[in-house]
Amino acid sequence: MKTKTLIIVYGREGAGKSASVIEIYKKLSGKEPEMRNLHDMKPDWVEFPDGDKIGFASEGDPRSRQKSDIQSLIDAGCNIIICACRANIIINSTKAVQTVKNIYGLAEANGYETIWTHHYELRSTSRYHTEEDLNVVFADAMIDLIHRL
Repeated sequence: MKTKTLIIVYGREGAGKSASVIEIYKKLSGKEPEMRNLHDMKPDWVEFPDGDKIGFASEGDPRSRQKSDIQSLIDAGCNIIICACRANIIINSTKAVQTVKNIYGLAEANGYETIWTHHYELRSTSRYHTEEDLNVVFADAMIDLIHRL
């Protein structure tokens, strides 16, 4: 079993953090999450024969279920949790926005290492790529990271 790790996909509002987390979930679980919209996905996890239990929390906005969703995955025994977090930059936990403080607090209280990453973001018009294309590539990179933990 791998070290307890929180992988945090951070970024600005409306940038595609939740969609990125959901794409990773779809690739690892082989199924579509039950939800009405991107922010309606309930925390869920995928268990693997090697004992890994990977949790997913796509809600990362201020005044959201972020903290309780992540806590429910910790309580369920997930050793790896991939979650969204709205934050423009990551700074030390004493001066961070509440979404970042939530993660630092949960990680410290429950013995999780943290890996902060920014999803791939399309900031210009492209005839060749879409946000969905980039989410698929990002999901593949995150799955590779998980295997290397």
